[in-house]
Amino acid sequence: MTGSEHIAAQSAKLYAERTHWDTIRARATFELQQLAPTSPSYTSNAEEEIKARLATAAYELDRIARELDRLERAREEQARADAIDKEARREEAIKEQDRRQAELVEKERETKDEFARADRDKNEMLQKDEQLKAEALQKEREGKELLEKQEREKVEAQEKAERQTAEAAEKDRQDKESLAKQEQEKREALEQQEQRAKEDQERRRIELEQLKEEQERQRREMEESLRRRQMDEDRIRELLAAQELIHARQMAELRAQHEREQREREERERQERELAARQALERQALQRSLGY
Repeated sequence: MTGSEHIAAQSAKLYAERTHWDTIRARATFELQQLAPTSPSYTSNAEEEIKARLATAAYELDRIARELDRLERAREEQARADAIDKEARREEAIKEQDRRQAELVEKERETKDEFARADRDKNEMLQKDEQLKAEALQKEREGKELLEKQEREKVEAQEKAERQTAEAAEKDRQDKESLAKQEQEKREALEQQEQRAKEDQERRRIELEQLKEEQERQRREMEESLRRRQMDEDRIRELLAAQELIHARQMAELRAQHEREQREREERERQERELAARQALERQALQRSLGY
């Protein structure tokens, strides 16, 4: 039971008591008025008893009035306290509402900041992706340029080897004609001619060795170039592998292009081996023709 309810219950009880004592006082007053008049100096027992009841009723009514005044003051104080408590609860509710509103504003700001960070991360990822694609295209372009340079060097080396072979064959032919002519015209100078022939053979042997050394150097340079190109291709594949989830289609195209280049390289190597085999056969034929 709250303070207000307790005060109301006590007030109801006191009002009931006041009604009771009002009834007693009214009845006593009526009974006193009904008594026969007597001498002023004489008071009967009935009159005394009625006056006693009137006094008791007056005392009780006065007590009830004072108690009702006290309860009224307590009720007013309780009402003020309830009003203060209600105002405090209202202010607390307002503060709680403001706090929740501030939390909502803060959460909305954090959400906006999170979206802003996500946008920045996305932009950075796109920029990095574009940079990697540009680097991959640059590596691919450099690889193609290197391959074209190697092709030119290979063609030049083949042309040089063919020229040297043709020159050696022409020189051998001329030497053979000169030797045959000298044998027919100057058989008496056979020993001198034989010495000259030996010198020519030694020179041709040196030239053939030089040719072999040149071809071996060109082969090593070509292998080194192919090795560097293979390393560049490996680095390109590593860069492309890092982006394979984003650029699966480009990776497939690059792998297809790499396979084509591999087949072309194998075809070129096969042609080089065939060329080397033909050159070896030609040298063997040349040596057999010279009597080695």
